[in-house]
Amino acid sequence: MMTPSRLRRTVAVAVFFAACCLAAGAAERGRIRHVKDLAGKRLAVIAGSSQDIAADSALDFTQLIYYDNQDQELEALFRGEVDAVIEDEPVARYLERTDSRLRRVEGVLIEDKYAFATRPDDAALLAQINDALGAIAREGVLAGIEERWLGGQDETADLPPALPPEAPALRMGVSPRSPPFCYIRDDEITGLEIDLMRRAAARINRRLVLVEMEFGELIPSLLSGETDLVGSCFSITPVREKVVAFSVPFFNNGVTAVTLSDEYAARLEAEK
Repeated sequence: MMTPSRLRRTVAVAVFFAACCLAAGAAERGRIRHVKDLAGKRLAVIAGSSQDIAADSALDFTQLIYYDNQDQELEALFRGEVDAVIEDEPVARYLERTDSRLRRVEGVLIEDKYAFATRPDDAALLAQINDALGAIAREGVLAGIEERWLGGQDETADLPPALPPEAPALRMGVSPRSPPFCYIRDDEITGLEIDLMRRAAARINRRLVLVEMEFGELIPSLLSGETDLVGSCFSITPVREKVVAFSVPFFNNGVTAVTLSDEYAARLEAEK
């Protein structure tokens, strides 16, 4: 029998349950599951990067917040200053695999290609690099490099012998904050791109010298003559093609995002 006391308790439980459902629903709606959910969010990007271009062109009503490098972007995400970080898809997969606080967002905003870049007036060097990259791809060496670095082994194997110090240098500008392509591990710059370019440089009898800098300094360093080529997840874009000469592409890429994992987001919410 439904007494007045039981009715009051039943109504109270129903109201509480409804409130919980509404809160859970609101939290779920606020979560970023797919790139389409990025619209209207606060997004961390590196100014002038392909991620910047993708977010600006593919998303509406979005607040883009600019940083110099990935370390700054991720710190902002963990502090709650942004809702997601725009990343290249293979980098997002690496971050999700190696950091339990992060989750890769499904889908891609745009697709593009990675390449190396030289000065437009250095056609001879560009031709040499293209020849070397082409041979590395035809021989199946590039496939092996990708399998190791993208498959979770994160290692360089069977590199050609180092050239002597008197060999002419090939100065490559890098921003080593995009694992597994170009990053710092054990105080050494490493990654898929470094592995690849060491092999290409050896084939043209040049000694690869890495010059570390912020991403936004890559093109200026190239045009000023400080470096001979640049890399670091360097996507081919129409704007860049006006000022640099791109090599043949070596990797097909997509731009997506990373956000906080559900478990880590819940933990931060409980600590408030």
